[in-house]
Amino acid sequence: ALRKAATADERLEMLLALPRLCFLSLWGIYDPPRTTVPASVEECHRAGIRVVMVTGDQRPTAMAIGQQVGIIAPGQDPQACSAWCKDMQVSRLQVAISRRAVRKLSPR
Repeated sequence: ALRKAATADERLEMLLALPRLCFLSLWGIYDPPRTTVPASVEECHRAGIRVVMVTGDQRPTAMAIGQQVGIIAPGQDPQACSAWCKDMQVSRLQVAISRRAVRKLSPR
């Protein structure tokens, strides 16, 4: 049933609505990019190398990381710089990667 909820808020509401469950805590994990990544991305940009990130993270997370490390430039629309790669064949995936800066991959 939780998979049908579109957002984290909807999933939380579903869990809290169950009378026999007792909410104990909420945990979050922050795994920041390595400190050397933004400088490496900038060095690549100065050398004319286009940096692309392919990730299994959720799309908002991937876009935030892309902005944080400089793959998505300030003022650039993150939505326009990202592509869904779920269920793409290799040939289509290669085309998508060539056109976008951030990719979201999903497990099959």
